[in-house]
Amino acid sequence: MEDETAESVVEAFRGLNANFMVQEFIKEAGGADIRCFVIGDRVVASMMRKGKEGEFRSNLHRGGSASLVKITPEERRTAVRSAQIMGLNVAGIDLLRSRHGPVVMAVEILPAELPRESSAYFSRLLKAYVPAITNLKHPSDFEHLHLPPEIKRAIILWHGRLTPEYKYLEAHLEGSATH
Repeated sequence: MEDETAESVVEAFRGLNANFMVQEFIKEAGGADIRCFVIGDRVVASMMRKGKEGEFRSNLHRGGSASLVKITPEERRTAVRSAQIMGLNVAGIDLLRSRHGPVVMAVEILPAELPRESSAYFSRLLKAYVPAITNLKHPSDFEHLHLPPEIKRAIILWHGRLTPEYKYLEAHLEGSATH
């Protein structure tokens, strides 16, 4: 019966010419996922998010809860590699624990939902970058900007223009000459 229901849903979306994605259901995850906060080549914080009773989605805004979690070396490698593949220096990587290892569910460019302990830890790590940012002399050209590489790579716009690492976004901007 479940297969027929799934097929009906897929057929309905196809009939609407809608874009959709089908994901494997990871039963053993038990309605929980892990959000890993990545800066550069490090996971700086991680938390387990658990959906409220009867809800498979673990989003906090849907009533889920969060707690600190110790991740495995394989989960750490998976999170960092996922951010690198997407070209992100700051990212939130959502993982599920499955029988066959960590499964990447989402890569967030603007990770949020830090619990208090993770937020404090994250802040302590970012504190090292504050002097470079606050003492910055603002050159007109991005190439002469003297910042730690992790911070410089995270800058999307400089003086109203896309930085070299984010030039690819021009093709997606409304009214762009390449659009």
